[in-house]
Amino acid sequence: MKETISVHIGHAGCQLVEPCWGLFTQEHGVSPTGVMLHAEELPTSDSISRSFTETESGRYVSRSVIFDFDPTVVDELRVGKYRQLFHPTNLISGLEDTASNWAKGHWTMGKEKLDCVMDVMRKEMEKCDSLENIIYYHATGGGTGAGFTGLLLHSMQDHCKNINKVSMTIYPSPRYSNVIVEPYNCVLLT
Repeated sequence: MKETISVHIGHAGCQLVEPCWGLFTQEHGVSPTGVMLHAEELPTSDSISRSFTETESGRYVSRSVIFDFDPTVVDELRVGKYRQLFHPTNLISGLEDTASNWAKGHWTMGKEKLDCVMDVMRKEMEKCDSLENIIYYHATGGGTGAGFTGLLLHSMQDHCKNINKVSMTIYPSPRYSNVIVEPYNCVLLT
């Protein structure tokens, strides 16, 4: 079976965790605690292993890495409805946010956290028999979503040569944002 790893980066990427994994659990018949529901009603395919890893206790945990410099969003996931669906070491946070500053996410704070995030990603990749996709969920307007995502994508190039990389990207809109640097962050990422 070909596996997929989901990588949620920045405030927007982390806010997409619960809606995305809520759908994934419903599709595969997995409860928010990682327990298989109604196994007899599901097709007999092994498609669940595409997005989930089965633990020794028979629970399922997501194939995901979740990161934001701002600890509040990640802390909400640590105590939220789907907390048991995520491996605790795959929930990574910093001590302060990047304040929508691309340079902080890419050069200063990003360089400090890069090895930690890459180690977690490598461990997730090593758990896979045949990794096919990495899906990145992030925004391009913030310092983490734009700055750190660019740094991570560049740094992971050598490790992901034959792996499809898909980006679920949220772009800035002047209608909904009051942060003046969002268009610049977007351009610097792309």
